[in-house]
Amino acid sequence: MLFALILILVGIYLRQNRDWLKEIYSPSKIHVKISGKVKNPGIYQMDHGNQVRDLVEKAGGLTSSIDNSNIILDTEVLDGQVISIE
Repeated sequence: MLFALILILVGIYLRQNRDWLKEIYSPSKIHVKISGKVKNPGIYQMDHGNQVRDLVEKAGGLTSSIDNSNIILDTEVLDGQVISIE
């Protein structure tokens, strides 16, 4: 009886706190590849939660021959992601 009650309470907690598992299993460092019109394309180690703007900055910024008005910089980067700036 007590075991069933504990399982119910844990289930309720997990439904209300869905990001709980992400916090436990999310790596603190991720690796993202950037290519295209950045000064230093390559694979970079980033912190979990960083955005495209952080990756572009780490890659030395955009080359002068690109219009950045079409680039969405506030998107979170993911582990193993490949981003191409064209």
